[in-house]
Amino acid sequence: MAANDHPGNLPERLGPLGRRYSDYWQSLPKTNQVPARSALDPSAIPEILPYFMLWEVNAVHDARWRLVGSAIRDWFGTELTGKDVLEIHVPAARPKAVAAGAAMAAQPCGSWGLMALHSPHGYDYLVEVTCLPFRDAGGKLTLFGNTMERVQDRRYFDAIAAAGARAVNFVEHRFIDIGAGLPVFPRRRD
Repeated sequence: MAANDHPGNLPERLGPLGRRYSDYWQSLPKTNQVPARSALDPSAIPEILPYFMLWEVNAVHDARWRLVGSAIRDWFGTELTGKDVLEIHVPAARPKAVAAGAAMAAQPCGSWGLMALHSPHGYDYLVEVTCLPFRDAGGKLTLFGNTMERVQDRRYFDAIAAAGARAVNFVEHRFIDIGAGLPVFPRRRD
C-alpha cells in the first residue's frame, strides 16, 4: 500500500468526516500497520473532534470509552467517557458488537458501517462509523478511534428528540484491511 493510499476496502461513498479521519490516520507513522495512540494529535483534526470516539478493549467483554466527542454525547444523551462501550447498544445488538470488537483486536484491521440509531422519542437516523486501530503505550493493539456522522443531514435535526439514542443494528458493516489482512468473522447459521 502506497503511503497516501486508503486502506484496501474502504467504501467510495465515505462521508466527509470518515474520509478526513482515514486520511489523517493513514498519514501517521505505524508499527506493523498500526499507529501508536501517542501519535494522535487532536489539534490536527479539530473539525472531527465533536464526532470522534476513542475506546479501549481490556478483555473480550470489557471495552471502555476513553474519549467521546460532544456531538456524540448529545446524541446519546449522557456522558459516555469511562463507561462500557456496550451501553450505546440495545441488548439485541450487543453480541455482534462484542464479536466485531474482539475480531478487530485479534487481527489488526478497521471497520466501517452504517448504524441505525433509535431514540426513546421515536427519532430514527443513520450514522456512518469509521473505526481504525491504535497501539497503547506498551505497543499492544487495544485502542480504536472512530468517527460517527449522520448520513442524512436534514434541514431540521432536533438534538433533543435524538437524545438518548441507542444503536439498534448495523445496516451495513465491513472490516477494513489496513495491510494486515481481515479477520475471520463467523457467520451466523439459522
